[in-house]
Amino acid sequence: MADQTGLEFIAVVAIITFCLVLCLKFSLVLLRGNVYLLCTVIPVVFLVLAILREFEEALHIRLAKEISDPAARAKRHSERRDYQERRYREHLATREAHEEYYKKESERLWQEEQERVLRDYRQPRAPRYGRETSNLAVPVSAVFAVWRKDCRTLLQTPELITKIPLPPHDSCPRGRCNLRSDYLKICSHRLKQFYIDSNLEEKELKDELRLWHPNGARVNQVSGEYREKVLGMANEIVQVLQEALEDLGRMKNNLR
Repeated sequence: MADQTGLEFIAVVAIITFCLVLCLKFSLVLLRGNVYLLCTVIPVVFLVLAILREFEEALHIRLAKEISDPAARAKRHSERRDYQERRYREHLATREAHEEYYKKESERLWQEEQERVLRDYRQPRAPRYGRETSNLAVPVSAVFAVWRKDCRTLLQTPELITKIPLPPHDSCPRGRCNLRSDYLKICSHRLKQFYIDSNLEEKELKDELRLWHPNGARVNQVSGEYREKVLGMANEIVQVLQEALEDLGRMKNNLR
C-alpha cells in the first residue's frame, strides 16, 4: 500500500513538472524575453526542489516506521516474496505453453512432411529405373543421382523402405560382361563406375556406406518377405562402396 502511494506521488510530481515546462516553453515562444525567462525558471526550480524534499522526508519517515515496526517489515517482505513467486509461476506457465506449442507445431510439420512423401510415392508414375539408359536424353549419371536421393529418402522412411527401386541399367564399362547381381540386376563394375563418376568425396562414400550397412538401423528395420531383398541389395552395395573407397585411397597415395 505504501509503495502504491509513493508511486502515485511520483506520478503527480512528474505531471506537475511536465505542465510547468510546457508553460515555460509557450511563454518563451510568445514573449521572447530573458527577464521573463529568469522570472519563470527560478520559481519552477524552487518548486521542484521543495516537492522532492517533501518526498524525501516522507520516504525517510516511512522507512523509519518500517524499521521500528517488525510486523510491517515482515509484511512488506512477505508481499515482495509473494509477488516474486507469482511472477515466477507466470513465467513458468508462459514458457511451458510456448514449449508445448513448439512441440505440437514440430510434430504437425513432421507429420505433414511424412504424408507428403507418402502421397508422392503412392502416385502412379513412369518407371525411371530397371531399364537400359544408354540411349536416354538424360545422362545416366543424373539418373543415378536421382536413384541415390530416392534411396536415401526411402531408407529414412519406415513406411516406404519396401519401395526401394533398382539402380539404372547400363552396359558394363569393361566391355562384354554378362555378370548381373541377384538383387540389383546390374553388374558390380557398372555400379562401382556410377559411384566413381558421381565424384563423391571420401566422407560422402563413408556416409553412403553407413546408410547401406546390413547391420545398420535403417536396413535392420525391414521385416517380412522384403527383408531378404533389402539385405541382399545392401550387401552388394556395401561391397561396391568398400572397393570404391579402397580405389580412392590408393589414388590419394599415388598423388602424394
